[in-house]
Amino acid sequence: MKMPSTTDVFDVLATVLPIDAVTIENWRFAFSVRTSAMFDPDLRRFDRMILEHWNSYLPGQLAGRVDGDLHDACRHLIALVDGIALQAVLNPLDWPADKQIHHLRLGYSALVTGARQ
Repeated sequence: MKMPSTTDVFDVLATVLPIDAVTIENWRFAFSVRTSAMFDPDLRRFDRMILEHWNSYLPGQLAGRVDGDLHDACRHLIALVDGIALQAVLNPLDWPADKQIHHLRLGYSALVTGARQ
């Protein structure tokens, strides 16, 4: 996924959350592959490829907006999105789109200096 440099990181992260039938199914597939990857080195490459994408994109987008290590900030946001997505896929009635966005905004705002409120 190639994003323009002017696209806000929050908007990119919000776009990948499981907020509709298509993104829920995408996350179900991703989680099933990632679970299998714990036992299969070949499948682990799939997870590594996704992680490398985020690690190449996010730090540059966060530069000047985050105090501290950009790679740690990237790890924080990846873990935040993964955690929200897992909860939303397992408990969709408890994690509607607005709740997912709200929790993403809380975590993002805590990390990013001057983040949109």
